[in-house]
Amino acid sequence: MAIVDMQMPGMDGRTLAQAIKADAALRATVLVLLTSISTETDLAGVAASGFAAYLVKPVRQSHLFDVLASVWAGRDSPAAALVTADTISRTRPRAASSAAEPEQRFTGTRALLAEDNPTNQKIGALMLEKLGCRVDVVANGREAVDAMAAAPYDVVFMDCQMPEMDGYEATGEIRRRELARGSRVPIIAMTANAMQGDREKCLAAGMDDYISKPVTPAALKTALRRWLGGRDLPTAALDATAFAGVAELASGDEGLLRELVETFTSDAAERIAALREAAAVADADGLRTAAHTLAGSSSGLGASTLAELCRRLEMRASVLSAPEAVRLVAELETEFARARGELAARLGDGGA
Repeated sequence: MAIVDMQMPGMDGRTLAQAIKADAALRATVLVLLTSISTETDLAGVAASGFAAYLVKPVRQSHLFDVLASVWAGRDSPAAALVTADTISRTRPRAASSAAEPEQRFTGTRALLAEDNPTNQKIGALMLEKLGCRVDVVANGREAVDAMAAAPYDVVFMDCQMPEMDGYEATGEIRRRELARGSRVPIIAMTANAMQGDREKCLAAGMDDYISKPVTPAALKTALRRWLGGRDLPTAALDATAFAGVAELASGDEGLLRELVETFTSDAAERIAALREAAAVADADGLRTAAHTLAGSSSGLGASTLAELCRRLEMRASVLSAPEAVRLVAELETEFARARGELAARLGDGGA
């Protein structure tokens, strides 16, 4: 069995999987894919590459255990379906917990939903309202442009294929008008074609992110959290549950836990220095590489807000100007300082 990261230097995870499956001596290896961004995952392509399962980082210990057990049990079944944390969760009995985390809501957020399908309009609006948003709905790109000119919105969910004016053209027009005002509203694409290259097409049009159809409440919540943050809940720099999982892996060895934290903070400082250099000259490849690496290590240790900022920077690296990149890296540095301080407090050091 092998656990493979999606984005690695020299050869990505899917290319490596294809090479393993093409080698007669290695073909029987059971492969599990780890990826940072769920919206980029082409499930059919993952399965075709030879993976038995995939997980989105940060990976919970319980999910990893259950997924590994499931794929190992089904290793001799050629028709076994791709295993994910979602499929495992659906088969696991739900345990009631009085210590469950409070539901994150986005009360007061003004969201514009641009979607031409009446059924999708109603479902999308309902899901956003359940998350606390105030939602206005328009049926095409032209109406979206007009709505943005008429009222202030915090976020836009934009269908890519609409009559009169599609989502790409509408986004371009919105961005042109924003230049005069000096503002920028996050625009999240909604696309039914989760194919390679779609993300680049969306970013080139001026969109900030994209989610695949059919849209789910979880995908909307992730997008809102990534681009707006929590509106009701104060967000700690450190995810208590994720950090507890790391502490559990250390099995009570305080020295080992301290070593893990020190390794993270030292490496993170180097990555941030690399980001600072890349931002100064708008080096998209440098930004993307350093942000991706830092997102992975931050997620693994529970610095979830820092990880989200890194993913945001990674996704927009190719369209950022130098001043925009410098601003985002400065924001990321501030969050790293918060995370480092909370990690020090967890270790009993009392400070950064």
